[in-house]
Amino acid sequence: MLKTIILFVLLSVVFDGSYGKFVYREDIGGWIKVFKVVANYSEASAQCRDREAVLASPITEELILELKTIIAAQKHPTSYLLGTMARDSPNSFVSEEGVALEDMPEMDFMDKLNPDYGRCLAMSKDRVHVVPCSSKLPYICYVKRAACNLDYTYLSESRKCYKFYITPATWSDASNVCKAEGAHLVVINDRSEMNALWSFTGYQSFFVGLSQTGGGNWMSVTGQPVEDLYNLWYYGYKPSDDALFCGSIESSQKLFKADCNTAMSFMCESSINYIDRKVIFHEKKLKSD
Repeated sequence: MLKTIILFVLLSVVFDGSYGKFVYREDIGGWIKVFKVVANYSEASAQCRDREAVLASPITEELILELKTIIAAQKHPTSYLLGTMARDSPNSFVSEEGVALEDMPEMDFMDKLNPDYGRCLAMSKDRVHVVPCSSKLPYICYVKRAACNLDYTYLSESRKCYKFYITPATWSDASNVCKAEGAHLVVINDRSEMNALWSFTGYQSFFVGLSQTGGGNWMSVTGQPVEDLYNLWYYGYKPSDDALFCGSIESSQKLFKADCNTAMSFMCESSINYIDRKVIFHEKKLKSD
């Protein structure tokens, strides 16, 4: 027998059915979400507003390139609805941000805009053209928002946010500072992330989110054994003392066991500032005898 169970799940990144998720694009300094399920202008605009975004328009050179790249990459060539509409008069096309069409970058692939065909714009991989606002088309939501909260810095190598504190603190105090900002002491996953962080800190030693538990086991503040993370130690081997120690990165870019009560610079890590942070419904059908 099939039973339908509705689960309420709090997610930091929403995978919204076939719509996918918002993705941060460093070159446009904002977030993009592709909606492949078709909608008319009013419906598409409302979907974007519900996510604190706007229906994307070609208002900058970077956005034009981003939109063209996304549309050209689709398996089935089709036009995508834009957030540019002739609201006040047949020829006064304006984006949802309030940018008039004449103030947008010049697009040599734009058709001659005939308002007799409609008051909305759509974009394919090689043209921008007029469509009726009732046209059902896929669309793209866009929001210009920083990747990181507070004064954290986004690093593209790891797609995470970091904040380096040069003022020394004990490991416990450092951990509390990070937690107060909704973050945690940095957990380094691999050599690529280590290299990026080393440059970011200005080549200085710092506490990381590792500590030694009973039995000599090293665990991260996110619950991973050190063997699953960046695991290059200062003396070439992982210390396994029974005493409690905390992890740090030394001048050789290697892990080192440090006295947890020693004051040292430290780094906090936070996930990128995802859009669509909300409670959603997941419907699952589970088989039972």
